[in-house]
Amino acid sequence: MAFLIDNSAVKSSAKRLEVIGNNVANVNTVGFKGSDFEDALASALNTETGMRATGGRQSFSQGDISATNNPLDIAISGAGFFRVESGDRVTYTRGGQFNLNKDGEIVNSMGDKLTGFLADPASGLIKTGKPVPLTISQANDAPKPTSKATLELMLDTRSAPVSAAGAASTADKAAIAKAGASQAIAVAAQEASDAAAAKAAALALDPNATAADKTAADAAATAAAAAAATAAAAAAVDAPAGEAALKTVSDAAYAAFDPTDPTTYTHSTTTTVYTAQGKEVGVQTFYVKLADNTWDVYAWQGGADKPAKLGGLTFDSKGQVQSSTVYDAATGTSSPATTKGQFGITVDNTKMAIDLGSATQYGSKFTVRVSQDGRGAGQLLNYSVAEDGIITARYNNGNSKVLGQVVLANFRSLNGLHAVGNNQWLETSASGSAEINQPGVGVLGSLKASSTESANIDLTLEMIKMISAQRSFQAAAEMMRRQDETMQTVVNIGR
Repeated sequence: MAFLIDNSAVKSSAKRLEVIGNNVANVNTVGFKGSDFEDALASALNTETGMRATGGRQSFSQGDISATNNPLDIAISGAGFFRVESGDRVTYTRGGQFNLNKDGEIVNSMGDKLTGFLADPASGLIKTGKPVPLTISQANDAPKPTSKATLELMLDTRSAPVSAAGAASTADKAAIAKAGASQAIAVAAQEASDAAAAKAAALALDPNATAADKTAADAAATAAAAAAATAAAAAAVDAPAGEAALKTVSDAAYAAFDPTDPTTYTHSTTTTVYTAQGKEVGVQTFYVKLADNTWDVYAWQGGADKPAKLGGLTFDSKGQVQSSTVYDAATGTSSPATTKGQFGITVDNTKMAIDLGSATQYGSKFTVRVSQDGRGAGQLLNYSVAEDGIITARYNNGNSKVLGQVVLANFRSLNGLHAVGNNQWLETSASGSAEINQPGVGVLGSLKASSTESANIDLTLEMIKMISAQRSFQAAAEMMRRQDETMQTVVNIGR
């Protein structure tokens, strides 16, 4: 009987040393959960007496979290397990060291695939359901054509209206100050392309209200007398053949718009937009002040044959857009805009809108803030995992995309899980079915990206336990040796 007691003590101590040794050996294993040794008094019904080893009880307490440089190193802060798949087998682990394989799947060092919920490619919304392997595609982000560019303008109300090219007058009519005597009105015209070229004509009015004109070529012209001598004369002047025709001020009130001539517009800015194929195009918009609170808007795509008139803007007394018109190039007419301040353009067969509805007109320097909803093709720059498990990819075109969400699993009885090695567990009937949910929901913990969870092993405490277990083993072994000596003495007496 004494030998049986000693034997159970030796076996119990050996098992305890085994558990402690396993804990110490995995002190640097990421996410490792140590075991506590259990022993109890032997049951009277048991064939052995003394101590009975009942094995190790898993400890699922939280380990320390340390930062790393790998964005796919993920630590769980709180309850829960990662769900991983290998073929048809599903296991659960706290080890969160992951990387990408050649197919873009998120896997651990043994090739097990991390699972979760995928995101809808169009909306980016998470689609819940059965967890599936998560991937991070290395493919380029597809371009998105610009559908609308919004320009928040502040036009300078202090700017002078744009006048006729080369015009020197500030009035729209000439007044005859003295009646009863001949008056001379000189009209000078000068071609913009030849500063030295000039042509002149003189119009003389006599007291009888008859009119005659003379040109440098002494060509004859006719004039119609007014009905009454006291009325202002109305004269029509015909220029000789080959001479430039005279125009009224209303005919030439504004200069012909030329995007290469800054004197024909008041402000301009360039907006980058994208075509359906992701081509980056710079579209210039020009703003021509016609009169107080009245502006024309033009657009010009670099390299285009000629600019396009978009329409006009009218501002109220507070500097806000009051109304706008859209210009129809086919008919040469303008009509009220359907959406105030919004104009349509076509760039390389891609239709888009220019929105100036938020424009203002104040007595300050011209400013503009541009935003547009298009982008070119992009290459993957990096990716990240948020505390709630959302995986986001970022591209060099400025776009970001939600790819999926890591899920966590929890069990009613953690000690009912079956350890299968490599820091992984299997679900059993004793543990209950896995309860899958998003991180942070219910009792589930949150995730810490670029971090790992250290083993929950207190090395100092384990060394103390080891010394104690070793002493117990030595004592049990010594008891067996003493028992053997006693038995040997009894045998010798019988001789």
